[in-house]
Amino acid sequence: GFLYYNGIIIIEKDEYKAFKLFLKASKDNYPIAQFYLGKLYKDPKKAFYWYQKSAENGSKLAQFYLGKCYENGNGIEKDNFKAFKCYEKAAISGNKILQFNLGRCYLCGIGIEKDYDKSIEWFEKSARQGYIITQLGLGILYEKEKKDFENSFYWTERAIKKGRKFEQSHIGTYYDNCLSAQKEDFEPFELFERSAKQGCYSAIYILGHLYLKGIGSEKQLKESVHLIEKEAIKGNKHAQLYLGRFYEEGIIVEKSCVEAFKWYKNAANDGNKYAQLILGFYFEKGGSGFVEKDIKKAVWWYEKSAEQEYSYAQCCLGYLYEKGEEIDRDSRKAIYWYKKAAENGYESAYYLLAKFYEVVEKNEAEAFKHIKYYIEKGYLKGIYVLLGYYKRGIGTDIDKEKAANLFKIASKIKKLTQ
Repeated sequence: GFLYYNGIIIIEKDEYKAFKLFLKASKDNYPIAQFYLGKLYKDPKKAFYWYQKSAENGSKLAQFYLGKCYENGNGIEKDNFKAFKCYEKAAISGNKILQFNLGRCYLCGIGIEKDYDKSIEWFEKSARQGYIITQLGLGILYEKEKKDFENSFYWTERAIKKGRKFEQSHIGTYYDNCLSAQKEDFEPFELFERSAKQGCYSAIYILGHLYLKGIGSEKQLKESVHLIEKEAIKGNKHAQLYLGRFYEEGIIVEKSCVEAFKWYKNAANDGNKYAQLILGFYFEKGGSGFVEKDIKKAVWWYEKSAEQEYSYAQCCLGYLYEKGEEIDRDSRKAIYWYKKAAENGYESAYYLLAKFYEVVEKNEAEAFKHIKYYIEKGYLKGIYVLLGYYKRGIGTDIDKEKAANLFKIASKIKKLTQ
């Protein structure tokens, strides 16, 4: 039924055949079949009936669609409270889009009193799984509602970096594919424009990247960037950080690494941990034509940022102490900073710890523990490392069956991402 519904592989799409097969499977209380029956029915009441049956049999996706029916009054009387309860049950599944949707309810007051703290809590659950729309929303929420510019920059930057990996970085494209988005309640582009007009730095930054893609108004963006520039000149460290980004990337202003560095340095001297990290990058890499490579200065700036518990800076410090280039190699400090980074949420530090214990410190049990934990957190980059450990008995007993199973999983993932 699923193959006919989607027209997958060599089977031509045929909703009638799909319907008959789903109906047959639904008689055995098969929740996925019941869910797709709901999608196929044009009659809202019948669709609601099958979503309800599917939800009763454990489908979280059906639970979400049931919530949509209640929220929009499709096939049932409109009831935002019941919609919220359905969305709440759906979000517990751990699906990043369903988590985003529950955050949307708390943000917009759908079936529940508005609660920015709860909205942020659910948005963060979704954002940590890499959902761009949620990351962008978090950036604005932290700045506007919490006046937390550092967390705002962190999430905005993560979203924009991830967006660069896609050919089409049009935020609307991501939005249109969002299963849980309701345009009348949470239209991201309108949110960005409205927030930018109110002087929200993160929203202006987002609009700047959209402008580079040919989206948005140059006039409005120029006014917004001018506002940030005025604040930066007054000494606002957060405005200085964003202005540095605009110069580095050539958003409205003429691209200039010299100007970018100047504003980053001003922000860093005022204690902005992200600007301190960026200066560390400049001195670690060098080669920019005006900043010479200087590992000792890189360490100094990374330490400034790391002391403020910035996990990425802590990881960078661990790496420099592990490599020992232009500074004394120090395994104790490398382990200390890697562990600090991991504790503070930088999951890649677990991977680096595993490789460090495997190659440098020669502690196989610790290497195995950290790579296993890294994969359990959902990061599959280390899957080949773990299967190698099982195959060769590094930190664990030799288990060729587990190694073979991991290889199958890795192969499937590789095919899906090609």
